[in-house]
Formats: sequence, structure tokens, C-alpha cells
Amino acid sequence: MLPFGSQFIGGQPTAPNLLFITSTTTTPAAANIIVSNVLSVPSLNFPQLPSGPQPPPQPMLIAPNILNEIKAESSAGVSNGTSVWSQHTADDGRIYYYNKATKVSSWTKPDELKTKEEKELSVWKEYKTPEGKPYYYNTQTKVTTWSKPEALNKVKTILSFSDTKTKKEESDAANESKPDLVHLSSNSEIEKAMEATLKTLVVKKSDEPIEVKEIVQKKEEEEDDSEYNLKKRQVEKFREMLQDKCNEKRINTNMNWEQASKYIQNDPRYKILAKVSEKKQVFNAWKTQRYKEERDERRFAIKMAKEGLEKWLMAHPRMKPTLRYHKAEGIFAMELQWKAVTEPERREIFEDVKIALAKKDTEQKKALKERNIKALSDILDGIDKIDYRTTWAEAQRILIENPSFAKDTTLQGMDKEDALVVFQKHIKLSEEQYVKEKQLEAKRIKRQERKTREAFIQLLHELHDRALVTPASSWAQLYPMISADQRFENMLLTNGSTALDLFKFYVDDLRTKYHEDRKTIKEFLEFKKITFDESTTFDAFRQWVKEGSNSDQLDPVNVKLCFNDLCDRILMKKKEAERDELKKQKRAELAFWDLLRSLSPAVGPNSDWEQIKEQLKESGQLETTAEEEQLKRPFFDSFVKSLQDICGHFHSTVSSSSKKRKKEKRKKYEQENASDSEETPTKGKKRRRKEERSDEEEEEAEKKRRRKKRSKKRSKEETDEEKER
Repeated sequence: MLPFGSQFIGGQPTAPNLLFITSTTTTPAAANIIVSNVLSVPSLNFPQLPSGPQPPPQPMLIAPNILNEIKAESSAGVSNGTSVWSQHTADDGRIYYYNKATKVSSWTKPDELKTKEEKELSVWKEYKTPEGKPYYYNTQTKVTTWSKPEALNKVKTILSFSDTKTKKEESDAANESKPDLVHLSSNSEIEKAMEATLKTLVVKKSDEPIEVKEIVQKKEEEEDDSEYNLKKRQVEKFREMLQDKCNEKRINTNMNWEQASKYIQNDPRYKILAKVSEKKQVFNAWKTQRYKEERDERRFAIKMAKEGLEKWLMAHPRMKPTLRYHKAEGIFAMELQWKAVTEPERREIFEDVKIALAKKDTEQKKALKERNIKALSDILDGIDKIDYRTTWAEAQRILIENPSFAKDTTLQGMDKEDALVVFQKHIKLSEEQYVKEKQLEAKRIKRQERKTREAFIQLLHELHDRALVTPASSWAQLYPMISADQRFENMLLTNGSTALDLFKFYVDDLRTKYHEDRKTIKEFLEFKKITFDESTTFDAFRQWVKEGSNSDQLDPVNVKLCFNDLCDRILMKKKEAERDELKKQKRAELAFWDLLRSLSPAVGPNSDWEQIKEQLKESGQLETTAEEEQLKRPFFDSFVKSLQDICGHFHSTVSSSSKKRKKEKRKKYEQENASDSEETPTKGKKRRRKEERSDEEEEEAEKKRRRKKRSKKRSKEETDEEKER
């Protein structure tokens, strides 16, 4: 708000012209000397002043808003008295700066008038990217940053605090003394006279008693208030008159005071202000304010016209994103909304509307596409006939028969390519779901088969605990017992390893475990130097084994088998000794026969033992001991018997009866050997070979056998897995 009396000269506002209505000065001898303003309005009645000492006259009242601007200008002039720059306010309220030396005006505050905080603030410049994102540039360090500098925030905080403090001080000063003196420039003669008068007044008043001072001060304040309110009402009435005349189109902001006074001087309110200078000052202030209001009204009207044109174009059916401006001029030339905006702004709005319509059309198409995709996907999910094997042609025939698809006309206009993409996604999901279900089913079957095999192995464990399954067991022996169990029947329904395979693997493991336990027991007996013979019982043997450190790891069934094996070995050794003895006797018999054949006269079928014995004694070929005679007598009898047989019915060949006896004897011998071998965990021949081999060789052979079994087992499992796949 410019102070009253401000005018524009050459496009720049001038300093305010402060006017006093009347100025009277009394002689120095007077009790109270002060320069004052006396208001004189003929049409108003002022109250009569009381008799006696009159209070000092008061200066002319000035509106507070004008007073603040005068203070700001005067303070700037005082603080920067040595500066060539001065601060002023334009009609629109913006502050500009004038250089007295160069006669140049500037909107930017010069560095000479800036405070320390303002200088720090001017180092940083704020800019914005095309997208509207702010960034900051330091003119001294040439540094650019996205974040707001801390120094900038601190300086702005200090400036805002100082501005708030200044405004508060000004408002407090205005409230404390509503009528204030208007200070003129330091070289004004009126100001000098006023200051001298005020000094004299202060000295005189200080000599008066305190009670008189208080009474005078109270009266002065009351008169100040009444004069201030009166002046304020006068100015408001005059401004109302100017506004009414403007509304009646009698005056406008383009008129000067001389032109406007011709149209308002006949109004009764024209004389409410006595002085022409006051009227002119109020008129200029009103004109400035009215000019701003008209400018704002024009801007608002232009803004509303732009918004109206934009809304009208957005809603017009003939407005398309592809429409060109020269064609639009021919279509909309006669429309009021089109003509209400100037051509450059109209073109700009037209292009903005085209972009907005194109964006809106794109969003609508995108929303329609998303809606159709979701609707088609829901329909496909609800049709059970469409699975991972359905073709696109079959799916189209099924969709035509679907009532939901037939009712949705928007969906029927869906782009074919988008529909095909949705169908492909649906088929892919269906296939993935099918594969997942198959995998789950395969896992379930595999888990069930594993449980079935574990149950069958548990059956074998139970039979082993009952000593029915041993390392020497065969499938043929145990099949009747195993086949009667339900767990064996469940094995018949599974793939992969059969019950026979599991049985063989189980027996192989038992054999391996048996050899390990037998080796452990043998080492323990050798370490303890325990002798095992025919008289050793199983209880004593088991008690010996329990004393070993690894007795807990031994299988009780294997302990029993080891005991039987040791017993069989003792019996075998005994039989071997007996066979050796028989062989020795046979050799002795044959040697004696040869001796008998060499005798002369020869021994005949009817020879007597006593004669032959004497003959042998005489020749020294037979010892005279009784034991020797008892040993040789059976040999002689068998020799004579053989001679008798030879001299029997069959003289040339061996009789069939002797062949038969030999055959029966051989068969009996083989049966005895077979029975001995069945009592041991392995066959007789293999056992004899193992006995002949050393423990190290036996251990190596056992390791080779285990590796061979494991490789066979692994290859069989891989074959079963391939079959399952």
C-alpha cells in the first residue's frame, strides 16, 4: 500500500509527498510551543475546549498502514545515509531500489543494503528441473545439490524471526501512540522546528507538578482518540463515494484527480474532507487500490475463461486428440467459450487439451484392457472343460457356449491377441498345476512304497529275532512263513525292489555282520587264551563273550551261530582224526597183505593164523607182543576172506555184490560228509577253503564280496528309479 500522495513519474514510484493541513507556531514565550496540525471541517461541530490552560495542539493523523511505509523508508534512509541506494514501494506492493548516482532502478536488493544473513542467503540459488524437482546451486563454490543446504535453512530461520520481531515492534508502536509524528528528511525546516518545540515542551512540562501532568496527558489521549476516529471515518466516507462513482461508471482508474473531480464535486460527501490535498491523497490511494483490484479481476476473468474453455473442449464430442488447430478454428469459431480467450492462450489450451484427451484415451484403453483380461481369465478358470490339453480353437467354441461370455458384449470386442495371451497364460498355469499334482502323487506313492518296504524289513527283523532268519537261511525255506504275512502281500503291489531282493540284501547283511562278530569273538578268545572243547556249554561260552568290551554290539543270534560253528569244527577235527586213523590202518593192512602174499608157502583160503603167525615170527617180520598180534589178526582174517571171495563163484571178475557194497559204502561216506557240511552256516567245500586260508585273506575276500553286492544293489536301485520315472 503506497502512502497517500504517491504518484508514478516515468514508470517509477516517487517518494511520498507528506502534507500538513495547517501549521502554526507560537512565540517562544508561550507556555507550550509545538508545531501542530489543525483540522477544520465546516460541516462538522467540534466540542468546545475548556477554559484555562489549553493542551498543546496535536499533529495531523495519518493512517497506520501509511505510517509503517513511511517509517520503513525513513529508517532505510537513515541507516544507509551514506549509500547511493534508496528503497521504495511500487503500486503493486513490491519493493524496488533506486540508485541516486546512476539513476537506475532495480527489483533486486543491492549488496550494500543486504544484511549478513541476506548475503549468505544470496549465495545459494534455487532452480527446478523440467519435472518440477528443485535443486540448489552455489554461485561461489559452483556446487549443485538436490537437498536443501543447512546454511540456507539457518539463514531463513534468522530472517523470518527478525521480520516477525520487526512487525511486532511496529504494531506495538502503532497501538501505543495511534497518532504519530511523521518524520521528514533531516534537511526539512519544519522537522527542525518541531524538534526544537518538542524539546522546549518537554522541559516546561517537567517543571509542572505531577498531578497537572497526569491530567493534561489524560486529556491529550482522549482528544487523540476522538480526532483519530473522526479522521478515519472521514477518509472511509470519501473512499465510499469514490467507489460508488466508479460503480456508476462516472470515474475510472485511468483518470487523474482533475478529471475525476469534475464528476464527484457535486456529491455531498465530496466536502467531508476540507483540503484538496487530502482529497487528492485519498483519491490517489483509492485509484492505486482500485487498479490492483481491477487487475486482479481481469486476471481472474481470464483464468475463468481459460478454465471454461478447457472444460468445454474436454467435454465437446468433436474434440479429438488428432484434431488440428486450424480445423478446430473453423469448427469452434462461433462459440463464446472459444472467443473468450486470446489466440495464443487459446492455442496453448488447445494443445494441452489434446494431450489430456490422449492421456485420458490411453488410460481408458488400458483400464478396458485390464478389465477384459481379468474377466476372460475368470471365465476360463470357471470352465472345467478347458485344461492343459485344450487348443485355442476348441477354447473358442467352448467360450461361445458359455453364458457369461455371451452376455458380456464388451468382452466379445476384446483384442484377439490379448485374448490369446490370456489363454496361453491359463494353459501354462493349468499345465504347471497338472505337473505339480503328478509330482505330489508320485511322491505320495513313493512314500507309501517306502513305508511298505520298511514294514517288510521289520518282518525280517522279527523273524531274525526269533532265529528264523540267519546268515545261512534260504528263500525257499522261509517262503511259506513269509508269504502268510500281510506285509508280504503289500510288497507285491509296489514297484522297484521285490520281497526276494530285500530278503537277499537282508541275508547278505546278516552274513557280513556274522563274519564281523565271529572275528571279534575269535580275537577275544585268543586274547583271553580260552580253550574251547567238546565239553564247553553254550551258557559258559555266552558268559565268556559278555566279558568282552564290544559285547553290546554283538548279535545274540550270531553268538549262537558262532558257538555252533566252533562245535562243528571240533567234531570235524575229530572225524578227520578218525579218518586219518582209518587210512593209517588201511595202509598197514595193505602192507600186511603184501607180506602175506610174499610168504612161501603162500597163504591160502584155508590157512590158519597160528601157523602163519609162527612163520612170521621165525622170519622176524612179526613182533611177539600181544598188541601186535591183536592188530595183525584182523588183517589176516580180511586177507583170507578176500581169498575165499576170489575163489568163489566169480573167479575171473569182481563180483557184483562187492561192487554194490563199495558203491553203498561210497554213498554212505558222501552222505556223512554232506550232513556235516549242512550243520555249518556255509557249504563244506567253501568252509574247508576258508579254513585253509589265513584271516587276512579271508577278510580281503569278504570286502570284495561286499563291494560286489553293493554295486549290484546300487545298479538295481537305479534301474528301479528309471522304471518309476
